[in-house]
Amino acid sequence: MSREILLTPGPTHVPPQVFAAMQNPTMHHRTDAFKKELRAALNGVRRLLDIDSDPVLIAGSGTAAMEAALLNICRPGDQIIVVNGGKFGERWLSLARALELNAVELRVEWGSSAETAAVIDLLKQNSSARALCLQQCETSTGALHPVEEICKAAKKVSPDILTVVDAVSSIATMPLYPDRMQIDVLVAAAHKGLMLPPGLALLALSSSAWRAAESNKIRTLYFNLLLERKAHAKDSTSWTPAMNHILGLNAALAMIGSEGLGQVFERHVAFAEACRAAAREMGLEIFAKHPAPGVTSLRMPDGIDGDKVRSRMLQAASVRIAGGQDELKGRIIRIGHMGFVSADDLRNGLAALEEALLHLGCEFQAGSAAAAFEGYLKERASER
Repeated sequence: MSREILLTPGPTHVPPQVFAAMQNPTMHHRTDAFKKELRAALNGVRRLLDIDSDPVLIAGSGTAAMEAALLNICRPGDQIIVVNGGKFGERWLSLARALELNAVELRVEWGSSAETAAVIDLLKQNSSARALCLQQCETSTGALHPVEEICKAAKKVSPDILTVVDAVSSIATMPLYPDRMQIDVLVAAAHKGLMLPPGLALLALSSSAWRAAESNKIRTLYFNLLLERKAHAKDSTSWTPAMNHILGLNAALAMIGSEGLGQVFERHVAFAEACRAAAREMGLEIFAKHPAPGVTSLRMPDGIDGDKVRSRMLQAASVRIAGGQDELKGRIIRIGHMGFVSADDLRNGLAALEEALLHLGCEFQAGSAAAAFEGYLKERASER
């Protein structure tokens, strides 16, 4: 297979070091050798998130982690508050319906970020709510919600509320410290900023969330996080784990540690802002009002179909980006710059975007986007 330049907001490119680790012979999951690898992974995630207790690793996608979170802390009929600003805010609502939860929705205009005051007003009106569910980055729009501000404010108004945050497209791209940010349940997956192929998800629970699970009649076997906590304490798992993914996770965490977490965050911000500078030179508007460091959403000019832009980029330059969903289909494109992405990947991607737009009739100076990209990176480097 020829290598596409994968600039989607997940899955992302996988580094050779991670693939090499995953290509080790599969070991049995009840051996001391695997227990050592699992313990290294648990400790590595603890360091990454600066949490006091072990996370839980499960085989599955980000949605699996979202479902596991609600299955463990909520009972049928419980009320939850959902911040819905895009397709993944909607995912919380879909899960609530499937799990027989009473969801109270705060609708946020797509591309906008939730206002803390609006969340708190809704919480005051629904003081019996068991959980507050939201995204750190709404991947479908590229918008950031002010998670730390919201979670801390929610705890002041309702100390018993359990804050549940989807960090699937923000983990390892920006500061994310659940204990400090008063996040009770953090859910994430490893196929974006953590640079693995899809298939491994993780959760981090606070002491309050664990107490909620302990007092709950949990209606699942595979997603019973109490069983996993007990197994992880013995450097084991309840079920057959995604063993080679865990080997890959250790390689990815080693790469992050070698680069330095602060530098990882700086790189994501630099690439994001450089891409946005280039987009403006092409006459494109940033769709998200408060954009995330891992993904840039761009509004298409009048008369330009974003899906045709994407198709041209793929056919002409083997560059794959993402489009808009539902009401945004054809109206926006989304460029991922998270995880194992290089400046050369982005240069090639922006060149392909420029060619596609010019081909479809947009008018701007050819080469101006590349100059803006390089200029921003040089300026940022000189300021450090």
